[in-house]
Order: sequence, then C-alpha cells, then structure tokens
Amino acid sequence: MAWESVFEGRFSHKSDAWALAVTLWELYSECREKPFQNLADSHVIQNLQSVIVNGILKEHLCRPTKCPMPIYTEIMLPCWRKEERERPTLSSIHLFLQSLQFSQLIPCPPPPNRSAPVPPL
Repeated sequence: MAWESVFEGRFSHKSDAWALAVTLWELYSECREKPFQNLADSHVIQNLQSVIVNGILKEHLCRPTKCPMPIYTEIMLPCWRKEERERPTLSSIHLFLQSLQFSQLIPCPPPPNRSAPVPPL
C-alpha cells in the first residue's frame, strides 16, 4: 500500500496507482515472490517511513526479469513517488499500456481461430 494509506488512512486513485504498480510487479514476477520478501514487516514499514522523511523509498522492488523496461521505468517507478500529484493517473497508465501493446513491445494475444467450429451450448 501507498505510504499515505498506511500512515494516514488516505485512499485515492493515486494510492490505487501505487497498488497497481505492486500488482504489476507481482504479475511479472509470476507470483513466485512476495514484494519485499527479504524484509521483515517492521522494515517494510521503515521503508515506507523513509518516503515521508527522505522523499524516496530506501529499497525499491527490482525490475522482474520478464518485465519490459518501459513498464518498470514509465509505470512502476513513477507510481511509487512520494508526491501523489507526481504519480501517473490510472487513465495515463491505461493509455501507456495500450501504446506499448500497439507498438509490439508487449506481444498481443493471437487472434481467435475463426474457422474452428463453435462448441454446442
């Protein structure tokens, strides 16, 4: 969760963007790792407190091997910024992901096989 949600109980579209970046990290990690699994819970809290004190996380989630660099640098890292106004909007994330898909950086799923028979209901 975003620091403002943990420490101030504030939830917004911008804290949702933070959570979305963590979810993307989990997906690109193929759900084989927990976020910050090398940190004890108390250290995760201290890491979030460093955002308040220093303006940045002491430890970021590293880019998963299968994560395209643009998704990490243009979505994940900006979503973890201290200032909510500096985080991308959910709409801008959606548009960015669409642009990556159309630019072939993210492979599109294969089109459906239109010649295959339709199974009975």
